[in-house]
Amino acid sequence: MGSNDEEAFAKAATLRDDVLATGGRRRAETRGERKVIFEMGAFEVLSELGRGGMGVVYRAWSKGLEREVALKMMTAGRFASDADVVRFKNEAML
Repeated sequence: MGSNDEEAFAKAATLRDDVLATGGRRRAETRGERKVIFEMGAFEVLSELGRGGMGVVYRAWSKGLEREVALKMMTAGRFASDADVVRFKNEAML
């Protein structure tokens, strides 16, 4: 895993931990018709859709695509093994 990947995963884990600890209410604000729970890079997270063995799936707004998307974050975050990261990336490519 390259240093950029490691930094991105560390940032995602920190944001995820923060949001989970506060129940996603920390920075909620309304933008137009969207209630934004938190931002992560080019995404505005709107709500949680579900949880599974590998992570949490959020309903999000992609600023770049200007449309709603599903955004999945690894539950293990910065504690994920290299094998977990490879599995997560492979699943994303399906």
